[in-house]
Amino acid sequence: MVVAVVQMKCVTYDKEANFSIAAELIEKALGKKAKLIILPELFNTGYCSTERDWELSEKAGGETEKFLRNYAEKYDCSLIGGFVEKADISGLVYNSLMLVSKGKTPEIYRKIYLWGPEKNRFLKGKDLMNWDVSGISVSPKICYEAGFSENAKIAALSGSEVLVYSSAFGAARLYAWDLATKARALETGCYVLASNHSSVEADIAFCGHSRIVDPMGNVICETTKDNDVVVADIDLEKVYKQRDALPYLRDIDTELVVKGYENIDK
Repeated sequence: MVVAVVQMKCVTYDKEANFSIAAELIEKALGKKAKLIILPELFNTGYCSTERDWELSEKAGGETEKFLRNYAEKYDCSLIGGFVEKADISGLVYNSLMLVSKGKTPEIYRKIYLWGPEKNRFLKGKDLMNWDVSGISVSPKICYEAGFSENAKIAALSGSEVLVYSSAFGAARLYAWDLATKARALETGCYVLASNHSSVEADIAFCGHSRIVDPMGNVICETTKDNDVVVADIDLEKVYKQRDALPYLRDIDTELVVKGYENIDK
């Protein structure tokens, strides 16, 4: 499958501007035959939309799904992008990802591990997920969650072959982004598709370096440019061969891990 990872310099609060930026990059990816396209965390509003989160929030069926569905239906592809999801309780929102595929009801993932001030901004998600995208098992995750190896391993042990990290990762922690995206691929034998913001939005600088990482932890392609896209043809045989050559998933003692966590006094 040909996959694409988008990197964006978003405009805070301006969905129309961000849809326009995203559209150009999606079309560039489609021109290279991409069938799965990953957009950054909160790509439609910008990451720094805190003061207007409720106003800009949506549910499935809103303008962001309509924007993504236009491409999914026309080009028979799948797109994953971040948005502020309206909760059922007035005034409360989630930091979520939406998968839109041709002819299918959208799938929603809600960020579980919230970063710093996000704990006072978003409700916490509760469910890990694996999505079927044209027969490939894809596990969605958001930004800070790249640092949690347990989630990645659970996804892989549940059948995932591709890990998606839709992100707004800060420039001050580029070292963590670089190491974590490679480590999650290596320890699970999965491909990692890591989409990030770039440049500066409001007062936050993002590290860019959106990338595709193979199951051996090698960066196949990445970009440091504003508003860019990287594309690669992923080969699932490499997933199976790497897991055989370096059998972390086979050898992990899940009972020991569970017991160890249960015995920790927090």
